[in-house]
Amino acid sequence: MQNRFLVVFLLFISVACKVKEIPKTAYQNEIRLYRQLAFASLTSEQGPLSPDKVKDKVKGLDYFPADEQYKLIASYEKIKADSITVIPTYSGKQNDYIEFGRLTFNLAGQEHTLTAFKGLKSMRLPQYRNKIFIMFKDETNEITTYGGGRYIYIEESLIQNDKIEVDFNKAFNPYCAYSDGYNCPIPPLENHLNVEINAGERDFISKGEWFD
Repeated sequence: MQNRFLVVFLLFISVACKVKEIPKTAYQNEIRLYRQLAFASLTSEQGPLSPDKVKDKVKGLDYFPADEQYKLIASYEKIKADSITVIPTYSGKQNDYIEFGRLTFNLAGQEHTLTAFKGLKSMRLPQYRNKIFIMFKDETNEITTYGGGRYIYIEESLIQNDKIEVDFNKAFNPYCAYSDGYNCPIPPLENHLNVEINAGERDFISKGEWFD
């Protein structure tokens, strides 16, 4: 009888070890790389978490686990903007944008809409020229995520047949979440979602660990 229990116990341990060793999917690896690059940018000499600006060592950023249910295909409606939209920032200044498109998608059994923008200043920069900018708030703000909302950049080339992929696992905090002195646009009321987006970056903690 004791031998039988020993065999069962060893089998349990073997299975448990195999479960832990399950390799990450290609998508999980993609998101991990995306987050590692974000961390490298934030802690670079020009970033808000550069060593000369942060006293405590920053071990990483805090994220929800990658979850493909938040990788959505949205309907895309082009907006023919004939005027500039002025959006206030948390520093009290204002930034100029043009409304570029309207994205409609389903999540948690509800239909949601977000307006995508292009910043007049960022359009002059090569790294942002071909990207659309989404700033949003959701029901996780001030609970598990930064109270000021989060952002997503999407390559304009992903717009195909009036559809576009929106991956909330790539949602990131504005620089204002890490440090003062930045002009972070406030997500407009039309981009406040009445749903929890449990994906992407969580609220910043200076000694946080990587969250896989």
